[in-house]
Amino acid sequence: ARLGAAPAAGIDDADPHAGLRRMVAAAREGERARLAGLAKAVYARLVELLVELREGKTAEAVGGSVWFCYLREAKPKLELAQQSGLFAQHFCRLQSLPLSCDSSALSEAFHSWAATKVFLWLHNFVGGAVARQAPAAEQLAGWHREAEEGPVAAGQYLKLYFEKMALWGRYLMAQFLCGGAFELAAMNTMQMESVGIRNGNAWSMPTLEALRLIAEQGPLLEVGCGNGLWAALLRDSLSADVLAFDTADWDARYG
Repeated sequence: ARLGAAPAAGIDDADPHAGLRRMVAAAREGERARLAGLAKAVYARLVELLVELREGKTAEAVGGSVWFCYLREAKPKLELAQQSGLFAQHFCRLQSLPLSCDSSALSEAFHSWAATKVFLWLHNFVGGAVARQAPAAEQLAGWHREAEEGPVAAGQYLKLYFEKMALWGRYLMAQFLCGGAFELAAMNTMQMESVGIRNGNAWSMPTLEALRLIAEQGPLLEVGCGNGLWAALLRDSLSADVLAFDTADWDARYG
């Protein structure tokens, strides 16, 4: 009776089988929710296996990472996965696999969270203070929704962040599925691209919560503002009183 009181989308109340159709739709939705929950649990466990990895780690950084030798030795296995098509299969599955039946935001957040974990692992930060301060997937999901629904100016950089991090998360976890490791060249390319993105925008991610907390402390003086993105968002989105200074390359509109 309660199913009949909540019409499913696309089901006509005049249909004599409307109640049955709603029951079938509800059962399918429950099945999708269970499958998404299972996929999310498996994915989270896969990331945990990476964090728990100890074998192959050197006492001192070699080639910029304590995992350099481990990744170098795994290169032939990853190359074979590329040639056989196994990597492409895993990557395509991660592209289409929903990790939440309620919102695409959580799926994108989980892939972004995985990419964060991989780079923390690469630089030997898992388990330390830096890792504890890294946002959880649920917090990232909130930022993803903010990027989609919040002010356009504030959301553009967040959208770019999730576009890159979710892509990198899928790519790296597909490699980890293939050989329990990552391709050094791909990781270096991602890190170099991230530096270019940050130099072109800002070295920290502006969220509405952060901007509001800063705006409450006004009037503001920002020294070392880079490209002035934060000052621009504070002034244009929240009408904050802010002056921003850096090198001679600043935007004159912001002081």
